[in-house]
Amino acid sequence: MAPGTTTPSSPPSVPTATKSSHQPCPPNATFTTDSDHIHSYIESLADSGRRIFVLMHSYGGQVGTNALDKLDIASRRERGLSGGVVHVVYMAALALQVGVSMYSLTERAGRAGNLLAAQEINEDGTSMYRNVGERMLGAGGDVAVDSGMSEAEIKADVDALGTWNAQAMYGVLQRCAWRESSVSYVKALRDQVMPTSYQTKMIEGMCAAGRDIEVFELDAGHSMHVTMTSEVVEIVRGTVGRSG
Repeated sequence: MAPGTTTPSSPPSVPTATKSSHQPCPPNATFTTDSDHIHSYIESLADSGRRIFVLMHSYGGQVGTNALDKLDIASRRERGLSGGVVHVVYMAALALQVGVSMYSLTERAGRAGNLLAAQEINEDGTSMYRNVGERMLGAGGDVAVDSGMSEAEIKADVDALGTWNAQAMYGVLQRCAWRESSVSYVKALRDQVMPTSYQTKMIEGMCAAGRDIEVFELDAGHSMHVTMTSEVVEIVRGTVGRSG
């Protein structure tokens, strides 16, 4: 949120990613469900006059890119509406183009097999990453050393994760919010989930489309907001300050 605004109690979870005890079997939420859910939530904040600063991580970038279309503050002002998205920050997140999905991104890179092999996909369609603690919190070495977390903290973080409807990886973008909003990208240089080459390619794609992207780099694994929280906070504070 930008300065001078109040912060909602907590943003909603996307419907495809919930604790297994709350997940229909088989799961029925899709990438489109996620996008509609987040669009409605952000639109409700904007309609109350809020200036909104959005942080997106991992698959959240795919959802946000699709969901935040026409919710930026300039587009809403043109329609005579107050409030709106001031700035978006991608944190090792999927900043995709229209017509692209998570799966097609990896397929074009010749790494779709890696994406599928990294997941334990159950018969009901729910999915969880294999060695999830190492992949999400690690950075190529010992997870506890990489993350700076105790074994108990690592376990608690992993236990808090829910399953995901794996079909969402095939969800194709119909809209592209980064073409309208002010954008920053925080690269995780030792990411075990989304290789740095993918992050770089997405940044290059946005720049090629004429966007001026503010880029930061952290020597972190995929969940930088967990393992390098203070560094992420400083980046966000500085970006909020510059966004006004």
